[in-house]
Amino acid sequence: MTIRNVLISDLDWTQEISGFFDGGNWEPLAPLSNLLSLNPQFVAQSVNNSEASTQFIYHLDSEKSIGLIYFSNLLTSSTCAMEVKIIDETNTIVRYDSGIVLAWANESNVAFREDEVVALGRNRIFIPPAPVMGKYIQVLFSQPSHPTPLKIGCMNICSVYEPVYPFEIGFSITVLDESNIDRVQYGSTYITPKGKRHRFNFGLPFGEKDLMRIIRTKGKSKPFNICLIPESSSFVPERYSLYGLMSQDNPINNPMFGVYSQNFSIEQII
Repeated sequence: MTIRNVLISDLDWTQEISGFFDGGNWEPLAPLSNLLSLNPQFVAQSVNNSEASTQFIYHLDSEKSIGLIYFSNLLTSSTCAMEVKIIDETNTIVRYDSGIVLAWANESNVAFREDEVVALGRNRIFIPPAPVMGKYIQVLFSQPSHPTPLKIGCMNICSVYEPVYPFEIGFSITVLDESNIDRVQYGSTYITPKGKRHRFNFGLPFGEKDLMRIIRTKGKSKPFNICLIPESSSFVPERYSLYGLMSQDNPINNPMFGVYSQNFSIEQII
């Protein structure tokens, strides 16, 4: 089996084609269509937490290759359950089923602490074992006893690029703490807490045509979904995934004929 050590979103079908959401019961000022916004703070909010109100389907215009489904700023309780399915164009064959899982990022079905969930951007990622073709993406939530309605920031439904052959990549994850820290000389330190973001830095040693196309078309203005080390034995996708923008203009280097290198610096959108 090929080792998959990096996934990079290619086409986000929610942004590329004329699909639509259907189902559930959502606040008029926070409709389900808000999931199409690239800003995770622009949420969709359910009217209540009944399962009939919090389930929905995204309809693509035709079957598309789907390798990653990414939720950002998913505000639920720590006990909320969810299920994601990718269904074929006949709406009868399930090509991918996450099963019923916790809506919070978790390890061995133990939810992360709330501070880590918040620091990660309240993200939740679903990666099929291999990309599948699907037309309908069905999402179910269940937290009927929780008093606060479900809120969802962004939902990305993406085809993915992954290397043709496996290789080792070097990477670093930088925590960007935007809190204000004021130090009085010979006095106290005053901290005004603010949000935290992450920056992924990594490099790929060659430039395949698909990767070069993605870099050229996204630039710094279209978001990337990045997932590092997706099949490590200790892999928890939320800890190694990020939804963000390229933070700088990076050249595609060609030091020798047929040898390319590309550096990525992606800053999280929260």
